[in-house]
Amino acid sequence: MTVHDIWFQGLSAPVRCVDCDDLVTGLAGYVPCWPFTVKRTVPAEYGPEVPCAVLAFNGTAWLIQSPHTTEPRIHKTQVNVICDLLSILASALIAQSPDRLCFHAAAVEGDGGLTLFPALRRAGKSTLSVALMARGARLFTDDYLLVDRGPSGALIGHATGIAARLRLPLPEGLPPEVLTFVGANPGPENKQYRYVGGQTVAAHGMVAPIRSIVLLDRADDGPTTLSEVPSGDVLAALAKQNFSRGLPAGEALSALITLTQTAPAVRLTYSDVGEAADLVMSGLDHLLPAPRQDVQFPHPGPHPDRSALDFMRAYQRTRFAVLYPAGDVWVGASCDGERMLQFDAIAAHVLDLLEEAISPSDLIDLLADALPDVERSALRDTVTDLLRRFLRVGFIARAT
Repeated sequence: MTVHDIWFQGLSAPVRCVDCDDLVTGLAGYVPCWPFTVKRTVPAEYGPEVPCAVLAFNGTAWLIQSPHTTEPRIHKTQVNVICDLLSILASALIAQSPDRLCFHAAAVEGDGGLTLFPALRRAGKSTLSVALMARGARLFTDDYLLVDRGPSGALIGHATGIAARLRLPLPEGLPPEVLTFVGANPGPENKQYRYVGGQTVAAHGMVAPIRSIVLLDRADDGPTTLSEVPSGDVLAALAKQNFSRGLPAGEALSALITLTQTAPAVRLTYSDVGEAADLVMSGLDHLLPAPRQDVQFPHPGPHPDRSALDFMRAYQRTRFAVLYPAGDVWVGASCDGERMLQFDAIAAHVLDLLEEAISPSDLIDLLADALPDVERSALRDTVTDLLRRFLRVGFIARAT
């Protein structure tokens, strides 16, 4: 039995490989710019660290298990087991940095900073990233991006040092220069994936500010266009693709709002990858950041009142009911810090009425007088549902 411990730069625990000599030898093809060291070892020399992953090869298939997964997994190809390993390493980095945001996204560096492509299913973020690499942009990631706040308050992305991964077969109609770039920078591949490296992969740990956000909308045909994106849609997309685990929801939401203010967003609709890459390279310079407004949400507090809504008792808005307007929606964070929340205009108005203590029955009477065209039973149902939701997330409490 041959055992190698692989220590990746920035990780506090190794990857332990058992009888995986070929995998260890070929690992640099997947992580061309993420430094690592390999040490052959024996059980008597194991350190106190729990490996972040253990891989074992039996001559036919690879077994991988990790504290960051729920159960061991088996893969029949080396490419697939490394894909799984890289996902586990991302989880390990996130676990070591609970105060960071982490986006499921691609990011490339051009003049002035990073362009972020939040992951949307089959939107082509990896293919577009490779097309941008072929035009000289530097790849920070095509999968996940760890993010910190910089000294000026802008958000800073950290490069992974991992090669881009394209799904096979390659899309039809790729520009010749992209195909040439892919052929000139070959990485490992199987029937499902092909890795693409090259000198335009940024070194692991390199940092750059996030300059712009591009939501991708890939179509079967039609022109390549850039359009405005409602701020609520941007926040929703970023919140959905953020998988940091340690930040309370209010802190994460505050950082996301900062990102939408410092990195303007557009929607890129495209069918032609070459045209899309050209537009990204030349068409984002006109974007200007929004006026900066720091938004702070309260630190998590005690769990909200779990008792049933009492129509005869007075309730009042709590200090946790801080909302930020994002286009047609208002966003906030639950009082326990576990969830980001989204409300419509009706909910925001009802919260405003709850600045003063009022019972649900009196609140419904007040709204019924103001909205005589709304059927009372429907109004009662809507208000009741809202108040129960507010109670569950700690936005209202019984008045004392």
